[in-house]
Amino acid sequence: MQMNKIAIIVPNKDFSLRALKLFTEWGEKIHIAIASKEDAVIIAQQLCEKGADALICHAIFASTIKPTINIPLVSLRPSDLDIMKGLQCVRKFLAQKKDGQNANDEIVGVIADTIQDDIKTIADIMEIRTKALTELPDEGTTAIRAIVRETLDIADASDGQENDELDGLFCFSITVGKEALLRSVRQAQELILEGRRNWAQLEQVKTIIEFTGEGIVAINDQRKITYVNHMAEKFLKINKEQLLGCFAADVFPDVNFDDAMQYGQARVMPFAEGSEKQLACRVVPVIIRKHTVGAILSIFKSFQPFKEKTGKSPTESGHKAIYCFEDFITANETMKETLEIAKSYASVDSSVLIIGETGTGKEIVAQSIHNHSRRAAGPFVAVNCAALPESLLESELFGYEYGAFTGARKNGKKGLFEQADKGTIFLDEIGEISLAMQARLLRVVQERVIMRVGGDVVIPVDVGIIAATHRNLPELIEKGLFRRDLYHRLNILQLRLLPLAARKEDIPHLVESINSKMSSKLLRQRLKFDAEAIQLLKQYEWPGNVRELESVIERMMVMKKDPIVKAEDIKKVLDVSFDSLDNNVRVVPKGTLEEMEKAIILQVLNETGNQDKTAKMLGISTTTVWRKTKSLQNEIDNFNLQDNKKLN
Repeated sequence: MQMNKIAIIVPNKDFSLRALKLFTEWGEKIHIAIASKEDAVIIAQQLCEKGADALICHAIFASTIKPTINIPLVSLRPSDLDIMKGLQCVRKFLAQKKDGQNANDEIVGVIADTIQDDIKTIADIMEIRTKALTELPDEGTTAIRAIVRETLDIADASDGQENDELDGLFCFSITVGKEALLRSVRQAQELILEGRRNWAQLEQVKTIIEFTGEGIVAINDQRKITYVNHMAEKFLKINKEQLLGCFAADVFPDVNFDDAMQYGQARVMPFAEGSEKQLACRVVPVIIRKHTVGAILSIFKSFQPFKEKTGKSPTESGHKAIYCFEDFITANETMKETLEIAKSYASVDSSVLIIGETGTGKEIVAQSIHNHSRRAAGPFVAVNCAALPESLLESELFGYEYGAFTGARKNGKKGLFEQADKGTIFLDEIGEISLAMQARLLRVVQERVIMRVGGDVVIPVDVGIIAATHRNLPELIEKGLFRRDLYHRLNILQLRLLPLAARKEDIPHLVESINSKMSSKLLRQRLKFDAEAIQLLKQYEWPGNVRELESVIERMMVMKKDPIVKAEDIKKVLDVSFDSLDNNVRVVPKGTLEEMEKAIILQVLNETGNQDKTAKMLGISTTTVWRKTKSLQNEIDNFNLQDNKKLN
């Protein structure tokens, strides 16, 4: 059994002799060192260098020694029981010397370095009045009848010690009791055992980390590198001594540590894409008691995508997510909250359903979730379910075997689910697929397995599934057009994106971004929108959302000869049913009667913010406004209303 090496630092020779006697009685082999306040730190460090496993020192030394050593330290001081024993002697003395006075009215002076507050607390409970002193009072002082003094020694008896150093003024010493000394030894022994257990666990973890196939880099709360394993050295081709103590951002300038360190979010991203070895990295926060105290960067070989006969990988074939959350431009608080929720969704593999009108940025959010997840190094496969006929959609999603149909490839073909293996598949316009296709899709969502068209082999797929729709799926379920079980499988996590009409504050920011993008695309000068032009863009309801805004700006950039954009220029390119616009004319987009109603109600609600005022302005009842806007209120009222399953 390994011996515990404990040392104790005491303030004087008497203390050391009494301690040695007690240690001998208890059978404890403890090294004793005598120190003053001036040399206590040096002696403590020397004891550490000689192999001490733990230190015990008197409390007068503890605060100065503790920051300078890396082994457990136990502070030794009189216990509450020692204090009570000393104060009990004082109480008996006052009762005997009361001289006709009430003992409770007399004052006891207290001189102590480490137990001043404890003495006062216990004295108050015992109804002994005390006064803190820094030294013995002058001779002849009558207000104080006795002194209680902390003495740097070990008690050799159960009672306190009286001392008549001044006429009529007795001093009572409070010293470290035998029980307090024994308790400090037991505490030191427990700390040594706990430290050894922790050390063994740490060495176990280090061994695992050293032999794992991933490169591991540990970062502290100051973002400095504190640990580098063998595989990290191999991947980086740098000796770890050159990395330790360096700022992580200096060594890994392309790695985003902010999500982990500031927001406590794990992040997976490409690493050294241009190198021969395809690498990815994962940044995971280290959180203790709800506080981020560091991060772990793991570097690993990224998913090696399969190659078709053409030799192209899925990323080379376009199956790659290019958008991140930073690309979704918004100043709207509700949308900011939605994006934060989407970031949290990225940390799990549950299915996500994104609901929003056409052109609201559903695919941007889907790609951002993929790039924020552990699947970021894998492919992102997007398919528009509404763009393909059912027969073709089935073979595209699930693939086919040779002979499945006329014209099938000799070796068959992998479907999009197989191509998305180790990555994410994005099923856009999921509300448009047939019931038969929904039944096939249900098994994939539930079991993560597929069977090719014309095949008889079940193929497992490791994919994250994100679906999107602009349709009201609960309403389709009621009409028998969408499977309820598939809806609940897809709708485990849900995101709702606001239409542009409900976040008008985003328009100036979007105009700036689109303006810059179109200028690069068309090689034209950037447009300059005056205040009236921006105001006019805010008045329009944008039934096509951001996609329509992009089209308008692109059209204007092509048509305009000069870069200045005025309100008159906006009117020429907007697809609205009026020839002129002023403050007394409301903008109405072209479309069906239902779409025009929707645009008008949204606009008036945006202006008034109140259904009663909206009803009065439009000349209709409040009930009618409520009924007409039931399908819109999830978006307008910050998603606080339920889905419109009961819409009349």
